[in-house]
Amino acid sequence: MNIMRPRATLVLPLALALAATAACTFETAGAGPGDSGGSVLPDGGAPPVDAGAGECEVDDECEEGVCDEGPGICVECVDEGQCGELEVCEGGVCVNDADDPATCFGEPVDRASDPEHCGACGNECAAGTAGLCEDGHCVAECDDGETGTFGGGDGSPSDPFTICNEDQLELLSGSDDDDHVNADAAFLVTADLDLGGRDEWEPIGDGDAFEGRFDGNHYPIANVAIDVSSDESGFFGEIDDDGEVRNVVLEAAEAEGDDEAVGLLAGVHGGVIENAVVSGRVEGEEDIGGLVGVSSGEIRSSEADVEVRAEDDNAGGIAGRCAGGAVFASTASGSVHGEKRVGGLIGRAQDDCAIAEARAGAEVEGEDRVGGLVGELRDEAGIERSQATGEVVLLAGGKAAGGLVGRMRNSDTRVRESSAGGEVRADDGGEEIGGLVGYVRRSGEIADSYASGRVEGGDADRVGGLVGHVGDDDATIARCYAAGEVREGDDDVGGLVGKNDDDETVVASYWWLDEGAGDEQPADSAGGESLDTEAFSIPASFEGWAFGSPPLWVMESGLPGPVGERPILWWQADP
Repeated sequence: MNIMRPRATLVLPLALALAATAACTFETAGAGPGDSGGSVLPDGGAPPVDAGAGECEVDDECEEGVCDEGPGICVECVDEGQCGELEVCEGGVCVNDADDPATCFGEPVDRASDPEHCGACGNECAAGTAGLCEDGHCVAECDDGETGTFGGGDGSPSDPFTICNEDQLELLSGSDDDDHVNADAAFLVTADLDLGGRDEWEPIGDGDAFEGRFDGNHYPIANVAIDVSSDESGFFGEIDDDGEVRNVVLEAAEAEGDDEAVGLLAGVHGGVIENAVVSGRVEGEEDIGGLVGVSSGEIRSSEADVEVRAEDDNAGGIAGRCAGGAVFASTASGSVHGEKRVGGLIGRAQDDCAIAEARAGAEVEGEDRVGGLVGELRDEAGIERSQATGEVVLLAGGKAAGGLVGRMRNSDTRVRESSAGGEVRADDGGEEIGGLVGYVRRSGEIADSYASGRVEGGDADRVGGLVGHVGDDDATIARCYAAGEVREGDDDVGGLVGKNDDDETVVASYWWLDEGAGDEQPADSAGGESLDTEAFSIPASFEGWAFGSPPLWVMESGLPGPVGERPILWWQADP
């Protein structure tokens, strides 16, 4: 899947554009902004190794490397004997045989595939390390015999405090020491750590925001049982606007309580989180996220495989609430449960929150504003080039459920170049059920997007293959389609839109209707036109859609669902 293909313009706010340019140029252990750069292909492939140009018949004809006699070209290797102890030969290149990949732009990346970098997104081993990468980690000096102080370093960006045993890590637990929290102190993990059997972890910065730099160096920190005895709880309590947390891996982490703003990595976040990976479970009252409870900063190239439960509002696989900032190239899986504003990625996105190249496969369940990606999108927040594939369940009598977004509320919200493929189901009654969006209220925009999952309306009102209810004549739906089955529903059931306060809001948009679809497939819609299976496979059926060069849409066959050949978005196509 090629999600890095350039387009002429970006249509989300400036904050997102900045996140996009920075997402693969971050520093490790002391490199300043821009010191480490480059990008890694989304499929995890490393850049070609320069093993000498030209044709060859024997190894001696290669300036470097060996000769692959089949195609007659110089390569780094032809068998594993020519690679290091932990490497294998794949496609003529020695790569690390790691089974613990990092991510870049939401796709897996072998952290040690490049001998000069510790993997994801050109993350170079820079100042404060030996400049070497071994087994996917930057090498730095650390005395694992120390227990009352750190294993090395002076805490400066060029010589970070090193952490190589659990006692050294616990020096930060509950700390509000100015030298550790409220200053530009830098920390680097240099070994696997396991906190199993130890006391509950008190968040870093107990009552004070973390302003320094913490680099987990891709080493797992396992079995972190987080003390949730107050609001803003996580591995970090709060990350300041100047704080930077990168390359942290939390495995089998747990945070359970009845407080607000709880996440496995941070309760509240305003700085930069990059290339973080978390797994485990988190539970609380409100603003509960797999990675972060409340975020107003940037989250880049991170992932969460979590069970999230909120007793009240705002639950999400990555963040319970995004209040500004950006979530870029991040993924969430597992399950998310809550009452109101429940999303596979984010529960509530507001205040210009920009979401792009995000993926959510979590199962999502809630009573009000429930979405496969975002529960509620409001206050000029936007989604671009993102998708959700998890099942969405609206509990009995609930309101607003969608495969991508539960409800788009207030002015100037937007969904562009995005899709939903999971089933959306109303358990018992309810209102506003849509394959992509449940309810569009006021001047929301949905453009160049689609839904392909089944919609089970049950006894719900206002059910649509794409949108359940469009509630304002300033809303826009343009160049969209619904290709999934729409089943049941009480009042206002449509193939594309269930109920629409102004049919003119729907432009050049379509839903699937075949004679073989069965009697239950809606023959009507509050906007849009129907196409049969054959018409869906013909680009000319989609009036005004961009199938040109460069294309916005491309035709694809062999797709799941009742319509196996249909348009998909350019970034979803194989390169």
